[in-house]
Amino acid sequence: MAFSETPDWLRATLMLLTALSFAPQLYRIWRKADSTGVSLTYTLLNLICATEQFTVLLIFAFPALPDYGGVYVHDPLTTGDWLNIVQLGVVWLLFLVLFTLTLHHAPTRPQWQKYLFIGVYTLFFIISLFPLLLDYTTPLFDESHANTPVLAHDIFMGVHVLFINHTVLIATILSLPFQLWSIFTGAFPGLSVVGLAIQAIVFTLLAVSWGGRIVEPQSWTEYPDSDTTFLDWYKAVGWFCTDSLVFTGMQGFLFVVAVARKIMMAGKGARLDAGVQLEGGERDDEEIQPLLGLDERESADYR
Repeated sequence: MAFSETPDWLRATLMLLTALSFAPQLYRIWRKADSTGVSLTYTLLNLICATEQFTVLLIFAFPALPDYGGVYVHDPLTTGDWLNIVQLGVVWLLFLVLFTLTLHHAPTRPQWQKYLFIGVYTLFFIISLFPLLLDYTTPLFDESHANTPVLAHDIFMGVHVLFINHTVLIATILSLPFQLWSIFTGAFPGLSVVGLAIQAIVFTLLAVSWGGRIVEPQSWTEYPDSDTTFLDWYKAVGWFCTDSLVFTGMQGFLFVVAVARKIMMAGKGARLDAGVQLEGGERDDEEIQPLLGLDERESADYR
């Protein structure tokens, strides 16, 4: 079976499109200096999920022992494998920038809450990506990871592959109500609706591409089981595709909700602008003024 079916030029194109899909949201927060409407919880958990995806791929791309090679990537690495690594690295880095901007320009809140978000991600980074980066950059590093005890590496790999990698996706899905709440509870000038639509499209293409750009584990290809469940497929090879599809679904759903909310608020503003008519066509100025004052404040929030 040919595993490297997605051509390298398409991988590179999707990597560029992925980077560009973050641009509308990043630019909007930077230009307005306001991230109102962008949920910190939703952003944080998506960042954690991206960090974990990058971590797991790095574990197998640069294994501690030669026996671990040839899973998810070729042995030795091909150009396509490097593009896969950079792809997940770009997603992680841009989510980190988005999280930083969102946190920096978040509406006024107790300082301890911001420190809490920083602390949560710092803790996850310490148990995921940081140990790998430290191992790869230490002066003792070589191809066999001689500085890393094999048992420690096995434990690290097992915990991430069997537990953390699947748990963070569930946490990300559960974060969706937090972003919905940010949209429904007021104006959301910091949220890019266009960015939601673009990411829904780009990550759909990315999800489809993963089926032809990873090397399936030998045990999965040589010993197929007719009783294989979706969960088995997901744990073995499907998480690359599924994680992108889940993010696609969430961004697409948020796009629909945000557009509907804007239409509803626009209609509300139009009714307020029409004023309150008394019998005979006269306008009740005492009743109009407070309504117009409310409308002006809401309109200012949306600009």
